[in-house]
Amino acid sequence: MTSRASLGQKSLSLLMGAWLAALLNLVAGVFVARVLGPAAVGSLSFSLGLSGLAMAALVPGFAQAHMKRVAEGVDPGVCASTFGLIKVLLYVPLLLLIVLAPGSRGFLFETETLETVFVLLFAGRVLSSFSEIFTLILVARERVIQQSAVLVATRGVRLLATLLVLVWAPEITLIAATFLLEGLVELVGAMVAVRFWLGIRLRRPSVAALRSYWEYARPLLVSVPFGMFQDSIDRVVVKQWAGLTAAGYYHVARGFWELLGALNAYPAMLLFTRMSALFAARSPERDREARALFYSGMDKLLFVATPIGVTIWLAADPIIAGFFGAAFLPAAAAVHVFVLANLVATVTNNYTQVLYAVEAHGRLVPVVPPRAALYFVLLMVLVPAEPLGGWIPTLGIGAAGAALGRLFLLIFPAWMYVAWTREVAGVSFFTRSWLYVAGFAIGVASGSTAGWLMRWMGASPAVGVPTAVVAGLAAYAALLGALHPEPSTTLRYCLDLVSPARISGFLRREIGKS
Repeated sequence: MTSRASLGQKSLSLLMGAWLAALLNLVAGVFVARVLGPAAVGSLSFSLGLSGLAMAALVPGFAQAHMKRVAEGVDPGVCASTFGLIKVLLYVPLLLLIVLAPGSRGFLFETETLETVFVLLFAGRVLSSFSEIFTLILVARERVIQQSAVLVATRGVRLLATLLVLVWAPEITLIAATFLLEGLVELVGAMVAVRFWLGIRLRRPSVAALRSYWEYARPLLVSVPFGMFQDSIDRVVVKQWAGLTAAGYYHVARGFWELLGALNAYPAMLLFTRMSALFAARSPERDREARALFYSGMDKLLFVATPIGVTIWLAADPIIAGFFGAAFLPAAAAVHVFVLANLVATVTNNYTQVLYAVEAHGRLVPVVPPRAALYFVLLMVLVPAEPLGGWIPTLGIGAAGAALGRLFLLIFPAWMYVAWTREVAGVSFFTRSWLYVAGFAIGVASGSTAGWLMRWMGASPAVGVPTAVVAGLAAYAALLGALHPEPSTTLRYCLDLVSPARISGFLRREIGKS
């Protein structure tokens, strides 16, 4: 099996594990939404966002250093204890500060219940963060089946706990407690997986390892906290400025975004580890291999992500109504924006992985703070239902406005990433990306036109929506068939990855590893 084929299969395995875990999350969310309603879902979304803001100060970039050093061959036992020590050194003083500092309950928490929900969710996030010490070792060692097993088992436990709560005592605080249980199970499961499948024992952290982590993570001390701030502030401001119900709509839309984002995120993690190994000792031959790996991965990601985006765009309404209920249909506008954002992310995000792999990520530092400031200003304009302070004009588009802010984050300043990767690694912009962008636009336009014609003819949604999806995918396929240099080869590759025989053989090999 070639390295590239192995990477594709392992990326697919990580993705399937992530999607299965996301499906379990979705099922849990659906039951909570149907039993407790949009406001309860909004309180969960707000608490997740607020806990993410707190975590931004607690996890300033060492996770990337941890995965890179393990991928480069540093003793994983030393890496695990070193990363654990770093987490303790960061967490203890900041947790004490949170406990001892004067509270902001009156500003952030209208009720004691909302405050309790936040505390439980935050505690779960802390435990889950400690599990990264071990799950990132599994990813760096490409033990994808084991990592997926931990993830799926953890989400399964929370789903079962959620169902028990909703049947016997449907209260939002008890639902929040299931996140605490999830974090505990994830931590224990990850520790057992690393010990059982890799035979790794913790070893004493070394000064050299600490110095190595610090040298790599130093530029990330700026970019990662800002990134986590950006990833969480939207949930908070939607609740603060548009209300709990709007936050519930946004939580549903963010679920679509996270499901789509996994399509790129997990292959990107393996791409990062492979390119880190290739760039560890630079040579023209290894650089050429890294570039070929990058372009091949981009082509296959876009080949798959684009038609998925077209499908979700055209079928957003029935998907939302079918899973969450008609009360959540206002989330559809934000879902459409997130579909666009995912396409932009698939086109642009992997260039930053090249910068991380060649340790040129310090270039991101001057960009991150002004981008975060512009993003927050944009949220101030787009989200609030009423003028801020009674006089600052706003557009008042709530959840969709927050999604538009996310789209801005991905576009600005993506062109700089491409220029830097071309300079430091010879990785230029993948020009075939424009073909997929055009395919998405044509697919959405064709499908929307077909859907409008079906409604004009009086067809029911049960007929009109599938017709729109088929028309959109047919237009996308026609464009790729005409302009892609090797569509049949790429299609065969993707189909081969999901063939039962191939999956069965891969699982036997991975599970059988000691």
